[in-house]
Amino acid sequence: MHHTNGPSLLSPSLPRDTPSVPFVRTATRWDVRRCEPLLYALRGAFKTFRHRFLRRDKLAALVGRMLRDAAGGTAEGPIRLVDVGCAQGGLTLRVAERLPRRVANRFQPIGIEISNHLAKLADLALCGQGGHCIHGTGIDGLGDVERGSAHVIVLSGTLEHEIAPLALLRRCRERLALDGRIVVKVPNHACVGRGHAYRWPDRVNHFTPQTLAAAARAAGLRVVRMNAFDRWPLSDSLYAVLGRDASVGLETVEPTIAYRPRKAA
Repeated sequence: MHHTNGPSLLSPSLPRDTPSVPFVRTATRWDVRRCEPLLYALRGAFKTFRHRFLRRDKLAALVGRMLRDAAGGTAEGPIRLVDVGCAQGGLTLRVAERLPRRVANRFQPIGIEISNHLAKLADLALCGQGGHCIHGTGIDGLGDVERGSAHVIVLSGTLEHEIAPLALLRRCRERLALDGRIVVKVPNHACVGRGHAYRWPDRVNHFTPQTLAAAARAAGLRVVRMNAFDRWPLSDSLYAVLGRDASVGLETVEPTIAYRPRKAA
């Protein structure tokens, strides 16, 4: 390793006398189609079959089922859905279309979105369903939700990007109703040809069925559902439904520590 005469590629946080290491920009990108052609073909064939013959929005169907179950077990009052990382609120709208009238009349969605632009769009979308969107991180946004009031919390495409996933799961547990459910969808790092799941720097966590269940237990939660189709080895998506572990008292779960990035200098 030696000093270069060209422009420095140093991070501002590193000492200026640290040797820089230039990136090799001409390196060929790793391509699963070339490195694992058989696995790529099998996964592609399965996706084609699923989309052509088994067309359904699994996430929306699963969330809708949890909401119907919650409505059946609650005599009156709102049925609250909290979608963490809701983007424009598309999932909530798809779920609302599936709800029977008896549930739709009590449906109260809350979105949480870190993007200011997307949060505004989501707020407009959820307002038509009697809900609203909170602009903030998942942990901070859930702090604005009343404790024990959420019947269903959705973490879809969220945990793999969260720098403090255990803190987020613990905050979800605090906000979850006694018989509430957390619906989780993350990339399945145990699937065949899993190299695609590595996508830095935005994906900081990589889950298998075992590690997702372990994280749930550490947060005072239990796995209510994670069947063979939820963890299908040819699917790049991993699904799980979590609930509060009644054997773990809320006071025995470590306090939530929210991650707050430092302000730029």
